[in-house]
Amino acid sequence: MSEENEGDSTSSKKGSTHVNKRRKFSEEYITFGFTNINVNNEERPQCVICYEILSNESMKPAKLRRHLQTRHTDYLTKSKQFFESKAAELEQSKKLIKKTAIGTNNERAVTASYQVSLLVAKSGKPHTIVEELILPAAKIMVSAMLGDKASNELSTVSLSNNTFKNRIVEMSENIKEQLISNIKTSKFYSLQLDESTDICNDANLLAYVRYENHNTITEDFLFCISLPFNTTDGARAMSGTRSGLQARLKTINSSIIWHHCCIHREALAAKNMPEKLNEVLRDIVQVVNLIKAL
Repeated sequence: MSEENEGDSTSSKKGSTHVNKRRKFSEEYITFGFTNINVNNEERPQCVICYEILSNESMKPAKLRRHLQTRHTDYLTKSKQFFESKAAELEQSKKLIKKTAIGTNNERAVTASYQVSLLVAKSGKPHTIVEELILPAAKIMVSAMLGDKASNELSTVSLSNNTFKNRIVEMSENIKEQLISNIKTSKFYSLQLDESTDICNDANLLAYVRYENHNTITEDFLFCISLPFNTTDGARAMSGTRSGLQARLKTINSSIIWHHCCIHREALAAKNMPEKLNEVLRDIVQVVNLIKAL
């Protein structure tokens, strides 16, 4: 009696044992409107009409035909070539989506590189601080807060010394192009030039431009260039009618209006001002210089 029960028990266990058989895709399944896709190392059927992904167990002609009959009755009479073209369109869409995702990450990395370069340039810090300090510190913070995967994505941001230099040059050229474009579209503009000596005792020519931009008078710094050691200064070099800066500019536009040493004239006029008004002027100059320095 016990032997019979034991035999029955053994046979029932064998009968209840179920082996999951992985089905393989057949090229003939395209006639039902299905192509294959790999999900977690498992081959699965994907409909080329609605893009639905079925289980591996559904990779049977009867089940695939049932999907076509119940979901896409309008396509029952379509040929094999029609479904093949749909499969090709689906594959092309997958490639496009993948390419777009990669491109988006690259664009974000480039944008981040420009933003960091601009921030460091404004701070006046050396270029090497980005690669030596900022990027490693950012990776440590991101790794601690968001995990190693997010930290590794920062490696796509190019912040080498040469890249940083190129970013600064490109941004300065872009600013220059925008400024020149705004000046060209302005109805009028004026230039102000002055010579200044820096802390290295080198002479520099500074130029400011004032122009109309969307019905607003705008003032910008145009350029700063070093002057050669043999450059001359003075009234004749600046306002000479036959040679000098004024003569050179009037060969380009003879209708320009020229004023020489405006700053010097303002300084002379300020000397004869009442003391109270002079104090107000000094305060205004300090406030303006402070605002411009920010």
